[in-house]
Amino acid sequence: MDALEICNKLRSEASGVATTGIPLDVFPQKMQQMILDLARTENYSIEFTATSLISAMAAAVGNSCYIRIKGNWITSPILYVILVGRPGVGKTPPLNFAYKPLHDIDTEEHHKFKALKNEYAAIVERNKGKKRTEWESLPPVPVLHKNIMNDFTPEILMRNHDANLRGVAVVVDEIMGLFNTINRYNNSSFVQQMLSAHNGLPVDVSRCNLDCPLRIDYPCIQIVGTIQTGIVHELYDMGFKKNGFLDRFLITYPKGLKIAPWVKVPKQDAAIIERPFRVWKEIIDKVVALPFTEGIFNVLDFSDEAIDIFYDWQNEDIERQNAITDEKMIDSRAAKVPLNTARLALIFQLFRWACDESHKDFVDVESVNAAIRMSDYFEKSYKRMDDLVLTEATDPVKKQVLDSLGNKFVTAEAVKAGADFGFARRTVMYMLKDFCQRNFIIKDKQGNYEKVQK
Repeated sequence: MDALEICNKLRSEASGVATTGIPLDVFPQKMQQMILDLARTENYSIEFTATSLISAMAAAVGNSCYIRIKGNWITSPILYVILVGRPGVGKTPPLNFAYKPLHDIDTEEHHKFKALKNEYAAIVERNKGKKRTEWESLPPVPVLHKNIMNDFTPEILMRNHDANLRGVAVVVDEIMGLFNTINRYNNSSFVQQMLSAHNGLPVDVSRCNLDCPLRIDYPCIQIVGTIQTGIVHELYDMGFKKNGFLDRFLITYPKGLKIAPWVKVPKQDAAIIERPFRVWKEIIDKVVALPFTEGIFNVLDFSDEAIDIFYDWQNEDIERQNAITDEKMIDSRAAKVPLNTARLALIFQLFRWACDESHKDFVDVESVNAAIRMSDYFEKSYKRMDDLVLTEATDPVKKQVLDSLGNKFVTAEAVKAGADFGFARRTVMYMLKDFCQRNFIIKDKQGNYEKVQK
């Protein structure tokens, strides 16, 4: 254990990282230091920062690297992400920090585009009135390459992706605006396009205002944004849970929702304040420099040991799913977890390479274990969010009946508890059925019930 690792471990303990549930230790040491620095100097949430860095890394990689899950099933690191928290808890600043290097690249590209556009317009102007044989040769029509989008229509999004086949990122502060846009364009199959894009399947766009239909053979679209706890239920109300779109999202919803107090940073620590911005730019710049050629795939395979771990983990979940006999209790989200976890494994391998802690020849055991642990964190966050919505949607008195029961109970105990609150047996039976459908409880073949631990 080197000095940096020891220092990060001590700082993590002092910062109470263990209580958050996020596995900060899966990140390279250089990134752990960066995240802890930002928590101290900028008051950034460790959980929101770590998640934002993962999202930005996925955007920087884009279609430059793929991972082979099995056989011919390969995927680039496409991630849909939502940061959930109360107003003022600090969701946006870490997101802005993570994407700043890519924003800076977009700014440079915009300046280049303007210069090329002005040059092109000048040549066109000089050619006016000349015979065709006297024309000054025209360069290619300038095309703006953008990494990040935050205000768009579906057509503009796909047009931009067509101009930047490496990939694009949709980064929005309040993600509800994006979902409203998707809902508005529901009849034009935008939802289906985004579902297909998440799976890495070709996306076609045919509109009367397009000179030529667009086809993105290898879409790589990142989505990341924030949402306040008080309006999360609107995502459910709008049907995004039912149509499976919300199941694609990685969720970060911290256990603790309190705003951390500001801590004065001594002037002599000025270097610490600047260090995260410098380090992160170096990491992103190294990743952005990875070569990309349309139609040519740089595919990383799992090592033999890594694939054993990944498959064993997945097969354990398959066994759990197969043990469910009631189809209503099957959660469609579970089917999306392996894909996202494999993408996380690729990202962690490239994190470690970019921090000079490993290679990028294949995905090894350490990266797979990191991905599994991070995936577990995201799923627990999702369950907390889901529980928040379901609790708000459930009759408080009925919820009290459930709360009065133990973690495991039988029908007779539920009927007795219901009677104490004035509910008839028939009403209690309906309540139990509703709680099962809401995934509050699970019923086995023998009629025993068990509360789902969130």
